[in-house]
Amino acid sequence: MEATVLDYIGNTLSTDYRAELLAAMLVETGIPMEQVRLIRLGSSQKGKRVGRIEKTYSQDEMIDFVNVYERKRDLYESLPEGLFHKNGTKNGKGGPHSVTDLMKQTRQEAFNARLFFRPFEMEIDRMSMLAQLYELCLEKQDKYSCFVRLMSHYWPLLRDFQTDRALMLVYFIALSHRPVGVDKLGQLFSLFLNCRVTVEKGFEFRNYSVGSEWLLGSSSLGAASVLGGMVTMGLPVVRVRIEKVARDQVSLFYRDSQSYKNLEKILNLFVPADAELQIAVFAEEREASFSFSSEGRAPILGYTTLLS
Repeated sequence: MEATVLDYIGNTLSTDYRAELLAAMLVETGIPMEQVRLIRLGSSQKGKRVGRIEKTYSQDEMIDFVNVYERKRDLYESLPEGLFHKNGTKNGKGGPHSVTDLMKQTRQEAFNARLFFRPFEMEIDRMSMLAQLYELCLEKQDKYSCFVRLMSHYWPLLRDFQTDRALMLVYFIALSHRPVGVDKLGQLFSLFLNCRVTVEKGFEFRNYSVGSEWLLGSSSLGAASVLGGMVTMGLPVVRVRIEKVARDQVSLFYRDSQSYKNLEKILNLFVPADAELQIAVFAEEREASFSFSSEGRAPILGYTTLLS
């Protein structure tokens, strides 16, 4: 086992890999993560960071474990001296046998203390191993499905956009897990839609009728019925106002169009789940006006001027 692992990662006399990296490489070879354990030997031993790698069988759990022993400072060494035992002889007296007995007792107490902290050390080192595994995934993104298929869920949405808009949408998806203010959100969508977009947050109060029929013995006040038969609730609302839309593109914002549904999906990435999304679209007003005359020459309807 030890030779196989060292040959796999290329650990030579000039290298000194951490135990977390060795454990991560073991997991990459196919060993289940639950069967890889990092055990600290303390900082008193000198040498490479990894002392040895052994395969042991647990009688309690009836499975094989791969133990990676590392020369690393343990939690017991980080505690103040004398916390678990005190050095000295009983009553200030003692012969050679009492000194050796005290040494054995102190050694046993230190062993028990180290054994007590071992589960905590293994859990701490396991977190470091998970960090190493994630770093290995970042270095080999083309081989891990969590990165290769990162955008597979959004592909039906991305393929309907142009390349520049699709790349911008990928950037939006990367920001979707971060809290974004309404001002920043309006700026992002103004750049994305190439028109003025403002986003506002607010509340709307609505009345809900729950019926006035009372069923004695089955209607609980506050659960299945309310006084007056009506309840008023305040719901969070996010209002999106899209202005100065070209008139030849207004049809893209019809509620039954696919582009409008895609816009709702993008906005829902940033809108809280308990909020209602309201979208209002306003066309460009300048395109709806024309003049019958100008300083240069009079316009001709149907030739230089169009009714919109």
